[in-house]
Amino acid sequence: MRLFASCLLLALASAAAAQTPPPSGTPPPAPPPPAPAPKPEDDPQRVAHLRALDGTVVHFDFRRAPLEDITAALQAATKVPVRIGDAAAKVLARRKLKLRYTADRTGKQVLEDLAKAAALDMEVTPDGAVLDTPREVKKLRKQLGLATKQVELTGDEVERLLDSKRLSLVCRERTLALVLTFLRDETGIRIVRLEGEQVDGAPDRPEPKLTHTITDEPLRSILDQLLKPLGWAWARQGTVLVVGPAEVVAAHVEPEEEDGAAVPR
Repeated sequence: MRLFASCLLLALASAAAAQTPPPSGTPPPAPPPPAPAPKPEDDPQRVAHLRALDGTVVHFDFRRAPLEDITAALQAATKVPVRIGDAAAKVLARRKLKLRYTADRTGKQVLEDLAKAAALDMEVTPDGAVLDTPREVKKLRKQLGLATKQVELTGDEVERLLDSKRLSLVCRERTLALVLTFLRDETGIRIVRLEGEQVDGAPDRPEPKLTHTITDEPLRSILDQLLKPLGWAWARQGTVLVVGPAEVVAAHVEPEEEDGAAVPR
């Protein structure tokens, strides 16, 4: 009985010690750091859509089909929603674009092909795939926190877009820089501006201003109409369009090669 009482007292003393608060002034243990927020690129639904697009090979044979018909077939094959943005829909309706598309490609490759052929850009979001103008897709990526990365064009694709990409614009005393930015955003083509050497002591060249109304014309014609009155010219160098004073562009590029691409000196 005496041994039992001693053990009971020892157990009570241990329990009391365990419940004794820490000495005054001792800070409580720090809570664990919060888990890092998932990156927008890693959204589970977006990842699932990307896997479905990458993992599905489609067999298409369209002859002069509207873009809407091809995207509907792609959605049915991959089970990933495919949406054409409002801005792109307006452009396509004005251009009455129809595509000939025959391919055995993954769903993601088809999206990239369609974006290039229609002079659009594409992105995969948690809600599905989106095809829209480069400007609108850029806004979408910024809104969702996605990295900005446009569909990369080849030199041959840029050459085709010069004739197939049709635009309308109205500008009143707008600077050339703003108009070139508009063309860059609408087409997804890099436009590099060349400037001649500035003579020491000479006043700064004023920024050219443009006043034009252009309705549904190809990019090639638009560049000519905008630049020639200024005494400027343009040339394609691979995947880039260079613009500048005619003599500067002429000195910067060599005669065209067989593929029509001017090359730097």
